Amino acid sequence: MNRLTNILCLCVAMSVFTTLSAQNNAQLANHYFGNQEFDKAAEIYAKLYSSEPNDFHYRRLLQCYTNQKLYSDAEKTIKKRMRQQPDDLSLFVDWGQLDEQRGKKKKADKHYRSALEKIGYNKSSAIRLAEAFDNIGQCSLAVETYRLAGQKVGNPNIYTIEMAQLYEKYSEYEKMTTLLFDFLDQYPYALSQVQLLLQPLITQNSNTEFERGLKNTLARHIANAPQNQTYQDLMIWFSLQKKDFVFALQQAKAIDQRFAQDQGEQVYRVAQIASANNDYVTAIEGYSYLMKKGDKSDYYFDSYTGLLGAKYLQATTATIPDPRAINALVADYEKALGTLGTNPETVPLQRNYAQLLAMHKNNTGKATDMLYHILDMPSVPAQQKAETKLQLGDLLLFSGQVWEASLLYMQVEKDFKNDIIGSQAKFKNAQLSYYNADFQWAKSQLDVLRASTSKPIANDAMQLSLLISDNIDDDSTFAMLTYFAKGDMMMYQKKYAEACQYYDSVTVRNLQHPLLDEILMRKAQIALQQGQYTHAESLLTELVQKYPYDILADDAFFMLATLCEGSLANPAKALEYYQKIILDYPASLYVTESRKKYNTLKNKQITT
Repeated sequence: MNRLTNILCLCVAMSVFTTLSAQNNAQLANHYFGNQEFDKAAEIYAKLYSSEPNDFHYRRLLQCYTNQKLYSDAEKTIKKRMRQQPDDLSLFVDWGQLDEQRGKKKKADKHYRSALEKIGYNKSSAIRLAEAFDNIGQCSLAVETYRLAGQKVGNPNIYTIEMAQLYEKYSEYEKMTTLLFDFLDQYPYALSQVQLLLQPLITQNSNTEFERGLKNTLARHIANAPQNQTYQDLMIWFSLQKKDFVFALQQAKAIDQRFAQDQGEQVYRVAQIASANNDYVTAIEGYSYLMKKGDKSDYYFDSYTGLLGAKYLQATTATIPDPRAINALVADYEKALGTLGTNPETVPLQRNYAQLLAMHKNNTGKATDMLYHILDMPSVPAQQKAETKLQLGDLLLFSGQVWEASLLYMQVEKDFKNDIIGSQAKFKNAQLSYYNADFQWAKSQLDVLRASTSKPIANDAMQLSLLISDNIDDDSTFAMLTYFAKGDMMMYQKKYAEACQYYDSVTVRNLQHPLLDEILMRKAQIALQQGQYTHAESLLTELVQKYPYDILADDAFFMLATLCEGSLANPAKALEYYQKIILDYPASLYVTESRKKYNTLKNKQITT
């Protein structure tokens, strides 16, 4: 028994010693290989490959021989591997590469052709061969591998995506798109798969050659097969990816006019996406097109509300609101509510109309009555009622009913404690505390909101919290910040003269206070609201001259550019300001829009 135990222990010890020895040899071989001592590495890899003939040892041994130009030894190694792995067609590529290094191009090509001729039904073998050709930069042979493998299994399209990915890798975009469109001819349901393949090329790169080629190829296919909706759907998708909403809408209209079954679906979708991306002109055109179909259309009601919503955003988000546009919009809402009625389905219209009345027509009484009426409706969903309460609170605050506004905010916060709208209510109450100069309480609430799941709320909370912490005076009276907060309250209530008096209280008392750039911005915004465009320009110019490195500088430059492009009718100056943002403020949120507007103005300048 003891003898058997001793034998077993000896066997285990020998096995451990062998394993450790092999590991040490592998580490030593890797060390030699890394130091390009290929002769020493080859000697060890040869032994390792004999005992453990895996792919790693084979590859390393082959590299050692070829790096030393020991082509005969390399060829023997390849042939040995072929005997061990007869189904591995990629070994023919190794052999071909070896002959190319020898300068025997014809023999190399023969090996490559031999590999292609031996393609069978084994999918993994075909993929391995294609990858081997790809690794040596032979795109055409890799594609040919997939083509022959598809023929062999009786499905020519089985490797279409792999072939398209190869064409993409080698920038052969025409071949890629042709292949994909031929594929879509047979399998239109694969549209989403094709879009998934194309999307990175469109969104992550600025490859104008690819984009131009794709657009032209799509246009040809649409012209050649006008009844094939797949290509037109793809053209719309492509245009939306590029945010070319005008062209997308043109294509959507063409589909609607050509295919009765579409019933305006694509037009409605493009209008929605355009509106969400602030292209209100295109959105309005799309909704108006659908409205002309009449109230029998499936999209009549949604288009009507969408149209008014886009017009509302266009008018109310403009840097410089146009009173004529506001008046026309008020008339549109009155007509719509007269036609559609004041019911739970038209709550969004009623809320927008109330906002217009209060903020732009100085009729807060009628506006609040409308919102109270919505809250009394029994069938309005709880979420919509909460949103209406917040809006009502804002209007009550606007009219000076601070306590009533705070109560509404607290109700929503309590009822939706773990919801985004609850965070909105909490922020509004914190902002109200800021207006009332209760800065420490406001900041404590804002700091909690900085961790909000809603990024806009978190950003707003952070900005107001930083405004408070950066500008609290050393004494306990918080005098300067109190004046500023009172000015903000008056500005919100559109009591512009009182607001400016509070802001001036800071300016007169402290000529070096960090709030001075904020005050210039507030005064410029007031001047714009009052249509005092030249005065606004003067204030913004003073801001960028005195505080070119402060956080508001890029905002001021963008406002100046917009002002010069529009109301001041000075496109040359607007160009200068847009260029300033692009060159001097590359991290600004306005860079993309500035570049777009700069190019538009520059093109107009060239054509005139």
